[in-house]
Amino acid sequence: MAKKEKNIIWIAVKVERGFPAKVKVFHRERTALAQESSWRKNMNLDYDDAGVFEVPLEDNDPPLESI
Repeated sequence: MAKKEKNIIWIAVKVERGFPAKVKVFHRERTALAQESSWRKNMNLDYDDAGVFEVPLEDNDPPLESI
């Protein structure tokens, strides 16, 4: 189970034929991984890709609600 940290967000990215097609931001890693899995079910694995990235927020970053 992933540790829950207040200053971490998870970014799910879907790439279609080499171009970023969708980007979603999540509070929980589990939700981001579920989104990635959902995208992978319908994508062409020869040309498309998806991934999840952990992004630590700095103390001086704006609150996530304002992003």
